[in-house]
Amino acid sequence: MMLLLFEILASLSAITSIMIYGNKSWYAPIFGLFSQMIWVSWVVVSGSWSMMALCIAMIIVHIRNIKKMDTKQGLILLWKRLGL
Repeated sequence: MMLLLFEILASLSAITSIMIYGNKSWYAPIFGLFSQMIWVSWVVVSGSWSMMALCIAMIIVHIRNIKKMDTKQGLILLWKRLGL
């Protein structure tokens, strides 16, 4: 049952990530990294170690996109709005 929940959660996070990237939102790479945490957890729980290569590649892409999509500037503006 736990494995099924991980699979569903991972799938939903990937679909949501694709939608957010499609909207060109500045926070897409952050959500993508969050999604990868779920995928890596699924790899560990399910023992599907061959998927770890894809997870690592996606993490690298999301980190790259933080700079490309001006995510840092978006976070700075958000922190200022929230008074943090």
